[in-house]
Amino acid sequence: MCYLLERQKGATFMLLDAGVFQNQALEHAERRFLSSPDILQLLDGGRHYRVTWYLSWSPCSQCARAVAGFLAQHGNVSLRIFVARLYNHEDPENRQGLRTLNSTGTPIRVMTNREFALCWERFVRHQGAAFEPWAGLRENADLLLGQLEDILGV
Repeated sequence: MCYLLERQKGATFMLLDAGVFQNQALEHAERRFLSSPDILQLLDGGRHYRVTWYLSWSPCSQCARAVAGFLAQHGNVSLRIFVARLYNHEDPENRQGLRTLNSTGTPIRVMTNREFALCWERFVRHQGAAFEPWAGLRENADLLLGQLEDILGV
């Protein structure tokens, strides 16, 4: 997971932190982010924060429930999720998890060339190399978008 953590300042958002969380053993990156002391100490209850996640896979049902619970406890935090792939999207529990997250007001989007390029620029040590979209990126994003819209009932 690549993430951006921003604090609202007037009508704009100011970047506070950006980084990467990886899955470890049996703990997914989403849960590691939610329980990170470094992240939690940045979230002052008196201010509004926007978090953006760029995920390789959409959250599993258990992570989706954990995220929804976190957002319910932290009303001053909004979350946007961009996914490169849909995790086990035929599983009814995972489908419900995505619907639950969406119902919290969390937009879930499929990563497009724009998001991949942003991640390339911000999180990859590319040594000045330009981002090169791979063949079929747009078609794959369109396919995943249709599947996600079907899951979310959009």
